[in-house]
Amino acid sequence: MGRVLKSTNAGINWEDKTNNLPNLQVETGQCLAIDPFNPEVIYVGLRPDINEPGGLFKSTNGGESWIRIDSTLRQQDQWMKITSILTDKQKAGRFYVGMSQYNQPYTPQYSNGGLFLTEDYGKNWERVYDGAVFSLYEDYQNPRNVYVNTKFGLLKFLDTLTVTSIYDYSNEEISNTYFLEQNYPNPFNPITTIEYVIPNGVRDLVTLKVYDILGNEVATLVNEYRESGRYKIEFDANSLASGVYIYKLTAGSFVSNRKMLLIK
Repeated sequence: MGRVLKSTNAGINWEDKTNNLPNLQVETGQCLAIDPFNPEVIYVGLRPDINEPGGLFKSTNGGESWIRIDSTLRQQDQWMKITSILTDKQKAGRFYVGMSQYNQPYTPQYSNGGLFLTEDYGKNWERVYDGAVFSLYEDYQNPRNVYVNTKFGLLKFLDTLTVTSIYDYSNEEISNTYFLEQNYPNPFNPITTIEYVIPNGVRDLVTLKVYDILGNEVATLVNEYRESGRYKIEFDANSLASGVYIYKLTAGSFVSNRKMLLIK
């Protein structure tokens, strides 16, 4: 059985905070995360059992008391087999929750699991991946890469699901520079935007193509001469399957490509 334990002296002594969880019938803690902005704020995910769904709880006082914050999350996954929680060190109240599948497929009680994102401390949730998630990891890039351990393998995406601003280059900065932007949002479902820059004083034959991870071309977004300037293209991947895709810009002798992740 999983427990919530707390130490205030570098692990010499431990206090059990599990029994402080309200309405606790399923004493099987699955995962725990500490808020990077306040160490007294803790998130705990509980596993379900055959009679009781799992749950997502929050403490604002180091585990002395807990509140349930999964009322809207349960609307998207009734059993909430929570396996992992990943907080955001850049934005308070923003974190991911991963869930695994639960019960037997093709039955009314089956949950498919998934990856869910909240940006308001758990009041609202967005499902960004539909499928079992076993664990979540991050690196130290900015923006960071998020790694999702799923039953289909390891997924990786650049954590730019919420776009707050797009850097606007001045004319001087782009005057002698080709540039291919990272698509946004990324991951996406099914529409994303790709921007690129052709420098001043240039007129080139421009191609912008999309390939699957095996190198097969799946879409041609641009294939024509373009004058200098900034261009924005909307890519609709409604007909494609979930997965990693590569988009490639060719303009004269300039070639650049980036990866993007389609999640349905």
